[in-house]
Amino acid sequence: MPSKKSWLEKAVQRLRSFGAVVVPKAKRVGYAFTRSIGSKKNPDFEGPPVDLTEVQKAYARDGYVRHAVDKYVELILRRGWELVGRNEKAIDYVRKRLRLMAAMSDMSTDQLILSIVDDFEKYSNSFLVKVYIPNNYTLPVPARGLNGKRPLGALFPLSPVTIRIAQDKYGNILKYRQQSPFTMETKEFKPEDIIHIDYKKERGRLWAVPWLWPVLEDVKLLRQLEENAAKLSHKHLFPLIHAIVGLAQEGFQASDEEIEDAIEMLRQMPEDGVFVSSERMKLEVKGVEGESLDIKPLMEYFEKRIFSGFGLSELEMGRSGQANRGTADTLSESARDRVKMKQQIIADKITNEIINTFLYEGGFNPLLNPDDAVVFEFRAIDIDEQQKKENGAVFLWEHNAITFDELRKEIGRDPLEDEEGLYFNKITRAQLKYVSELQNDTAETDNKQQPENQHGKKSNHDKPVNQSLIESHSSPTLDEYNSLERALRTYWTMAKNDILKAIDKFFIDKERQYPITMSGSVSQPLKLISTAIFKQSRQAIQRALIKGSTQAAHDLNKPPLIQNAQTNSTLIAREFDNDVIRLIGEIEQCIQKFEDIEDMSKEEIKLKVNSTFDALQHRLKFISDYRIQQSYNYGYALAGRSLGESVAYIEKGACEKCQSAPTELDLNGPNILRNMPPYHSFCRCKLTFAKEVSE
Repeated sequence: MPSKKSWLEKAVQRLRSFGAVVVPKAKRVGYAFTRSIGSKKNPDFEGPPVDLTEVQKAYARDGYVRHAVDKYVELILRRGWELVGRNEKAIDYVRKRLRLMAAMSDMSTDQLILSIVDDFEKYSNSFLVKVYIPNNYTLPVPARGLNGKRPLGALFPLSPVTIRIAQDKYGNILKYRQQSPFTMETKEFKPEDIIHIDYKKERGRLWAVPWLWPVLEDVKLLRQLEENAAKLSHKHLFPLIHAIVGLAQEGFQASDEEIEDAIEMLRQMPEDGVFVSSERMKLEVKGVEGESLDIKPLMEYFEKRIFSGFGLSELEMGRSGQANRGTADTLSESARDRVKMKQQIIADKITNEIINTFLYEGGFNPLLNPDDAVVFEFRAIDIDEQQKKENGAVFLWEHNAITFDELRKEIGRDPLEDEEGLYFNKITRAQLKYVSELQNDTAETDNKQQPENQHGKKSNHDKPVNQSLIESHSSPTLDEYNSLERALRTYWTMAKNDILKAIDKFFIDKERQYPITMSGSVSQPLKLISTAIFKQSRQAIQRALIKGSTQAAHDLNKPPLIQNAQTNSTLIAREFDNDVIRLIGEIEQCIQKFEDIEDMSKEEIKLKVNSTFDALQHRLKFISDYRIQQSYNYGYALAGRSLGESVAYIEKGACEKCQSAPTELDLNGPNILRNMPPYHSFCRCKLTFAKEVSE
């Protein structure tokens, strides 16, 4: 006859039938640190090691204690929480279960988490009791209960003050009991039906000692000092008047009648009256006169001691003192570290006890399948620190210290399988395509004005007026200048249009929108144009440098050199970037100046901004020509030096400034970049190795 299966074996078989992972819980083998030893039949319930009602009273009566607890609760919940995981179906399932649980318990998820954090902060212990779905109700989502129970339906917080716990000698939980402090009625719960979240519980103990407990004695002592100070001030609030009647000399002492008359006169004197007497009566005002103990330093000491016990700065406790924003951030470092640790403890317990239960009941396998795992996380409370960490990770990735997957891991993100949603692929690539199309359109327009045929470019001089600047450009770098100038013209126009649109958004029905600022609205378009110009200029500068290097080798009848154009062009590219940054700064100053003029209309501002862009675009052409020509000559000089030449000669232009320049360039000397041409925008001086040309 087959033996009967126990209820646990049946539950395990049932769980395995739909793919759930069954991991038996290991029983403790080391002895517990307790005097209460019981069994399942005769449990011996143990309360907390300290009187939690004292903590409860302190929170209700003392402002410092209440403020400290509330401050930590606010810090933990400051930026809310989120569910993180790879499987969107699993995350969506957990969200549905949380919404269903909120509906059945008549307590929102945020309220439940608030109650957990509140008890956790106040008592360092938080208890939740599980309530399961009734037999006559079916959830609208797939769910099968665990361990022979119905699916989890609701969670209710229990006051730690009312809880008692029974354990065996090894520390295995036998039962939980709740006892009403008023009716003394009790209710017992199974260990699997209670979730206990504790903070820094000692090994072998059932309870965690509230972190507030060591501070309460200091709070009591401070309040006692304050009470004594209040008594002292009350005692000496009204001065003691000492009336001396008579003189100390022999025969001049006061009689009883004189003393009685003085008492009557003082008694009848009005509060704002003036007392006039003979030399035989003297009034003295008696007070503390500096003989009492100054308790202010003691009170300040114990106050700081309490703040240290709380782990909060004076500013966070409502005492600004000499603290400013910088010192407050330094003082609150311990508070931030403590909050992070508490967030981790609570989030870990919620994930393992609540979220995983939902997942197992829904048929997911977070234990063996990491993709099914869903983690409850509190968002970081320190945004500045988080941004520094992320920027540091990006810096390491940009400098080839870590891989892209390691970068994602450093900032707390999972590796990406599909990178189509990244900003570059979704936005920047489309912008580059748009810019390329504009450049092609511009090139086609230029080709119509200056057509090419099978015999090359036309050599006649019938060129349009708007090509006057390009005409004056020397032929070696004409292509590089044209390419860069077209790209910069396109970027500049795009930025101008974006900024004019931003100004339109700043005004609604001709009224300015505060606290939004125009300068803040235009920062993003200016940042985008700077990035685009930097990238385009580097390409043109490198091509000009390579062309100059190739020409030098040709003039010396030697094979071309293989040079690192990216490295050699760094100095010139950096100077070009600084030129552009100065132009962008002038635009920002212009917009800021117009913004400060409150009576300036939208049309006037747009007209001024448009004029500023047009004026600066003209300067941008000059900068482009200067840096391109400089790159060509720099490549020429570097190649000559590498090929054994020590001197290059300068073939000067016709202007007076060029005529006063030196005729030779020492290729081995310092700062050859600063001593070589061009000497001004559209300067046509160039380098050569033929001495007779310079003469």
